[in-house]
Amino acid sequence: MATLRETAEKYAPLTDAEAEWLALLTADWQIIADLSFADLVMWHAVDDGFVAIAQCRPSTGPTVHQDDVVGTMAAPGRVAHLQRALDEGGITASREPRWDETYAVREDALPIVMDGRRIAVLTREVSQAVSRSSSRLELNYKGAADDLLHMITRGEFPTQMSVTGSRRGAPRVGDGVVRLDAAGHVTYASPNALSCFHRLGVTGSLMNRSLPRVTSEPHYRQGTHRRDARDGGDGARALARRHRGQRCDAVHAGHPRDRARRAHRRRAAVPRRLGAFVGASVSHHEGRDDS
Repeated sequence: MATLRETAEKYAPLTDAEAEWLALLTADWQIIADLSFADLVMWHAVDDGFVAIAQCRPSTGPTVHQDDVVGTMAAPGRVAHLQRALDEGGITASREPRWDETYAVREDALPIVMDGRRIAVLTREVSQAVSRSSSRLELNYKGAADDLLHMITRGEFPTQMSVTGSRRGAPRVGDGVVRLDAAGHVTYASPNALSCFHRLGVTGSLMNRSLPRVTSEPHYRQGTHRRDARDGGDGARALARRHRGQRCDAVHAGHPRDRARRAHRRRAAVPRRLGAFVGASVSHHEGRDDS
C-alpha cells in the first residue's frame, strides 16, 4: 500500500516536514471523523486542481464515499471551494450542497496549517440523507470536532504528544467523551464516560468538577486499590486494557505505585492522556461551557 507521501508525490512534491505533519494528522483524525459524524478527505494542491491523498470514514454514522477517493482529482465544480479555503485560511462552508448520486452532501473545507503555512486542504463531508437530532451528546461531539478543526487551521493540531501509539490503540469516541475547559473542569461527559469513571470509584456527576482533582481524591484511589486487590494487583491496568480507546487508563496517575510521580504530574497527566481530542482542546477554550 502506498504511503500518503508516495500518493501525493505522484502529482506534486512534499517536503520532509510537510509529509511528517500530514502523516501525524492522519494518525489521529479518526477522532474528528467520529465526532463530526462525517467523512474526512485530505486534498493536495496540484497545477490543475486538487488531488485526494487520504480519506477517513466515520464509525459513528454512514459514509459519504462508498468507494475510495484517494488518487482522484476534485471535480471542476469543487475546485473553487477548495481554493477559497486555502486562500482565506478558515473553515469554509460550501455555498450549496453538492449532489452525489441520489443524495445531497454538505461540505466544509479548511486549510491544514504547519508553521504558519497552508500546505493542504481538509474537507468534512456529511450526507444530508440522514437527519440527526440535536441531542446534547451530538452537540458536544460536533463542538469538540469544531474545536479540533479550528486548531488545524491555526497549526496547533496535530502534535507529537497527541498521536496515539500502536500499543495503546486509537481512541474510540463511542467509548466515552469528556470535554474540559482550560482549568481542567468538566463541561461535558458522555454517558459512557460517566460509566467508566463510576467503575473506577468516582460517584456522582462530573459536571463542573476538576477532573485532575477528582482522580486524585481518596475515594478514587481507594476504588482503584480495591480493584487491584481483587484482580491480583493489576486491576487498574486490566480495566484500562478493556477501555483503552476511552483513555480511562489516564488515571494510572492515581495508583499507589505512582505516588512519587503523582504530585508532579497530577494536573497535566489526566487531560494529556484522556485522548487527543481532550488534551488538545483544553488550553484553547478557557471559560467555555457547552453543557
